[in-house]
Amino acid sequence: YAQDNWKAGNKLTVDYGDKGKHVYRAGYALLEDINVRHNGQNTGTGPVRLLAVFMGADGLKMTVPSAN
Repeated sequence: YAQDNWKAGNKLTVDYGDKGKHVYRAGYALLEDINVRHNGQNTGTGPVRLLAVFMGADGLKMTVPSAN
């Protein structure tokens, strides 16, 4: 089991495909979805700063690339 915790600065839009999009603005904290394909993009006017913290266990993959 692996998940990642993100802290966003400026404006980050995460596209979850048929599940929709979510916009995170400066100062937001979020727990990113696991087992859901998604793509995050900087949709603001300045840089996005992220602090990613990965939690898991020995032998587990932290990320899995999309087949597409």
